[in-house]
Amino acid sequence: MANPNPVKLKLEKVMHPLVLESKKRYVGMSYERQEDVEGVFDAKGIETVRRDSCPLVSRKSLRLLFAGNIGAVVRYLDMQLSNLDCIPLSDFVFSREYRSHYADTAVVAAKRIAGYVCFEDNSTGRQVLVNHRCIDDDLVFDQNRSFSPSAFPSSLPCLLSIDAGLSSPWLKE
Repeated sequence: MANPNPVKLKLEKVMHPLVLESKKRYVGMSYERQEDVEGVFDAKGIETVRRDSCPLVSRKSLRLLFAGNIGAVVRYLDMQLSNLDCIPLSDFVFSREYRSHYADTAVVAAKRIAGYVCFEDNSTGRQVLVNHRCIDDDLVFDQNRSFSPSAFPSSLPCLLSIDAGLSSPWLKE
């Protein structure tokens, strides 16, 4: 019996630098050809590309990290953390795609949320829930509290693993 013809393999991509958080969760600069001078920012499975996180998460910090300037990342994050009151409220709003044809018996959070006050984001066609229930009209939105559990998961593991030296008092809590 003769050997089968050789299989020609195609290189998908080379990633450098790369942060591999876990299986199918990574971020880095990808190069597809040897001639590529500048890599393409590529993130899979982490908060920067998830569609159910707020816009603030997918901004600049990880892109700066892979541009090779850790100092710029530290300065950017320190600046953002110290100026949370200046960041537009819309950057903290979570949005989720809503399909209007869920089954009657489906237990889907998006289906239940659709009954609340929503508006449609024209740029993405996604419905955005605005939580309008508040104890007192004089209370203001606490951006520091809302920011902490959702926005840092994308950047913090990377920065802690390289001991970037963030000086923000918020991180020491």
